[in-house]
Amino acid sequence: MGCDIHVYIEYKLGDGPWTLDSGHKVEREGDYRRLISVYASRRDYDFFGRLAGVRVPSGGKARGIPKDASELIKEFAQEDVERSDWHSHSWNSLASFKNRLFLDKDYYKKSNLKTATPIAFDDVEYTQGMGYLNLIAYAEKKVNEFEADLEAEKMLLGQEINTKVKCRFVYWFDN
Repeated sequence: MGCDIHVYIEYKLGDGPWTLDSGHKVEREGDYRRLISVYASRRDYDFFGRLAGVRVPSGGKARGIPKDASELIKEFAQEDVERSDWHSHSWNSLASFKNRLFLDKDYYKKSNLKTATPIAFDDVEYTQGMGYLNLIAYAEKKVNEFEADLEAEKMLLGQEINTKVKCRFVYWFDN
């Protein structure tokens, strides 16, 4: 049986709370609900091991769901634990996720990030294998857009505000 990763993107804009990327939608089928994860998730057991020690013990350790996670993440992480085979909930900052990915120098090349398509919610990309690079490019693009928006807001207000944008990936695995 294979193991898959389900990745969700959260942002923290300035002093605000962590919020889920707007591309994540709740899908309903009868009584069943699920939170759509990004499609950038090929089965890479070495990478899973580096992230959370899943399938290949490569130094990663599951950290659980962040205490300050967005409400939908908290809700669905709990629901999924109760009714499925999902496990090893964890998270990484954008920088940490990227660093762990690039530890596999044979498959992932930093130079390929320059040509990656910033897509995270397109299932056509999912089937093409470059999903993690596209996911990183997507998140970096969104962070830059949010930072520009906060800088514009700061100028309009004519006062100092926190314009720092943080990004993290919250994820868990299934069997």
